[in-house]
Amino acid sequence: MPLKQLRRDGLRTLGSRELELVQLLDERVSVADGLIVSMSTARPAERLETAIRTALDESPLVTVRALLPEGIAAEQFERRAAHAVDFEDQDADLSAKVVRLVKELEAPELAFALGSSGAAVRMVVAPRDKGSFGWAASVEPLRSNPDEVSVWGVASPAAPWLVERRSGRIVTHGEGLQPRLVEQAADLADRAQLALGRPVKIEWIVSGGKVSVLSVRSVRLAPTFMSSVLRRVDLMGCDEGTMAPLTLDTMERAFRAPESRTRGTPFRTIYGRPYRSIPRNQRVGRRRRWRSGVREGVAFSRLATRASTLRQQAKAYGKQSQQRLQALHASYLASARREETALALLSDIQGVVADGFFLLFGFGDLSVAAVSMLERAGITISAPEAEVLVSPRAVRSRRQLHARMVHCTREWALAGSNAELREWPLADPQQWREIRQSLRNARPLGVDVRVPAFGDSDESLIEAFGLLSSWDPSTRERTRRDTIARLRVSHRARLGSPMRQVRVGMLLAILKEIGLARGVVGEALSRALLAFRQQALDVGARLVNRVELDQPSDVFYLRVSELRDLAAGTPGTYASRIRSRREDDRRWRNYRAPRRLGR
Repeated sequence: MPLKQLRRDGLRTLGSRELELVQLLDERVSVADGLIVSMSTARPAERLETAIRTALDESPLVTVRALLPEGIAAEQFERRAAHAVDFEDQDADLSAKVVRLVKELEAPELAFALGSSGAAVRMVVAPRDKGSFGWAASVEPLRSNPDEVSVWGVASPAAPWLVERRSGRIVTHGEGLQPRLVEQAADLADRAQLALGRPVKIEWIVSGGKVSVLSVRSVRLAPTFMSSVLRRVDLMGCDEGTMAPLTLDTMERAFRAPESRTRGTPFRTIYGRPYRSIPRNQRVGRRRRWRSGVREGVAFSRLATRASTLRQQAKAYGKQSQQRLQALHASYLASARREETALALLSDIQGVVADGFFLLFGFGDLSVAAVSMLERAGITISAPEAEVLVSPRAVRSRRQLHARMVHCTREWALAGSNAELREWPLADPQQWREIRQSLRNARPLGVDVRVPAFGDSDESLIEAFGLLSSWDPSTRERTRRDTIARLRVSHRARLGSPMRQVRVGMLLAILKEIGLARGVVGEALSRALLAFRQQALDVGARLVNRVELDQPSDVFYLRVSELRDLAAGTPGTYASRIRSRREDDRRWRNYRAPRRLGR
């Protein structure tokens, strides 16, 4: 089958590697103009030889490549075997080379990688120009620097070229390739990452002077490019994914609060997520004993005092944030509805959201300090256990919301509806409208301003019902209780003195209260974020009417200061900023960012 004729209607017969090539074709990424040959048919060697001779009629040089699955065993096979074999039209032993290649597919290593025989493999037969063959990684693989793309040829893998992603400028010259070819291959790798939504390593060839993808594979990263140690900012969840520039601008505003001067340096945005420097005394995972009981007691007293203060601030924010929002909207309605007023209201609502972020930053630091103190007391805590201990606890309104949605699904089932979830809006439009109306002011816990309310649209409500079991508050609370009980039982003999046992119990209780306070702030913050989102879209609609933006959602990819400049008519490359930031979001959206960077 010609490679460029692959389509999604053949999903049942295509493997994962072929589907990746289909995704690249759908995104108009240049893919090699070759043939795919299945080895599962009768007389595979003859079929492969026929495809090779057909390709040799178009070009004097043909590369044959095995599309192997992801996995360490498959990579070992690729390094050991002649997985990419060249055939020339003057080869006298072409048939013998094909037979040897087919026998390579019967290697035990490959059978282990596939979980079956090598007959399940598909081969790509592609014509190419001489001396034009190599690899490119969308993220520099040795140090995992997201700002650099790495390109290297088959003859010089130890001397890669490094290309700056934004400018396309070569920052490190390698060997064996022409600079123009390096730039084209780097652009191809970056576009492949955008299409697939994760860092990738592509195998590229040049055929007829055009650089194309021959195969693609995920790349495993070891992020060590930072000189200092940074920790990913986790305000409400373990990894909430990429965040809109408008959200990041609000985080920076929280850092600019007068009380935040002693809270460390602002964060850096890497992989589309915020990271902060790790203080030396807050490096979770490096267990250290206390040198004296006096020092341990003083640190615990400070932690308990800080926790009590933050809990009180959380309660006050939960009560006052809605009142502040109502007062802001009342003052806005009493004034002229001009763009300057709309931007002023957006900035004021951002201040309410920033206050919530500031509290969540404090709870994050407090949680890390509490977990570190537990480790110093002799308790070993794994990363999943630490995430459970510090996760926010659902407040009553969140539990009631979950119960109401579960009740809706049960009522739907009892009514005898066999329609799938995506057919609900058409199956009973009246009930669906009532459900949407009741959920217009509720949204998932999180900090990104782009996240809509459950009842914002049919799509958002369908997604909420589909993910209903994943945010079940009762299940999360049971997991928290089981984790605390397991830690107490498994480490009771190691704690030594009864005083230390009591202190560890109090630390676990403090973590539990921190989780509840984070839930209170998160619930109030979700309402503030809905107001922030609505006002931002209002500003975006005004700028669309002025033909300054293409769509209202573009406003999420600009900071408030940039929106002021845009509204005032200040010259700037706003369209290119929005486009590049959207691309960054696509590039890193499906990437699970590491918890820590640097060494």
